[in-house]
Amino acid sequence: MREITTHKVANVDSPRIFAVDEADPDAGGMHHVYAVVWGTYTDDDPGDLGNLDGEKYSFVADLPGKLTLVSDTGTGSLVKGCLIKYQHGPVLEVGANGLHGECLRAIEMDRLESAQAGPFACQENEDALVHMEESLQYGRLRTLRRRDAGAEGRNVRVDGDYDAR
Repeated sequence: MREITTHKVANVDSPRIFAVDEADPDAGGMHHVYAVVWGTYTDDDPGDLGNLDGEKYSFVADLPGKLTLVSDTGTGSLVKGCLIKYQHGPVLEVGANGLHGECLRAIEMDRLESAQAGPFACQENEDALVHMEESLQYGRLRTLRRRDAGAEGRNVRVDGDYDAR
């Protein structure tokens, strides 16, 4: 399990994000399960979990907003959080089994558009919306390129796919 910290701002409490599963080399090296933890049930400080980076832990979804953090020894701690499960494998080959990155971007865009219509509108939100729309557009272009090559929804490389960097 690996902790992701790119969302954090200095001296601002933020939920903790973990890539829970192993990166799958057969799926482009991507992770497919993430946990977002915003507190424990003994103290609302997600920092109480300590350093989990590289440890043998997994998260099990219980009720909405509740996860159990399970160590490799089988002991568990109840935490406040959620699991995010991405599509794992090509839809045409394995069926739909998770969300796509575009789903989360669309949700965040909806939230920012709502904020821009309310009393907290600001330039930063407007700039973020512009870049999120660009991000969605690039995803659409990739989908169209793969569809036109007959590869959308399948685990095959086509012209325009890069070699690993």
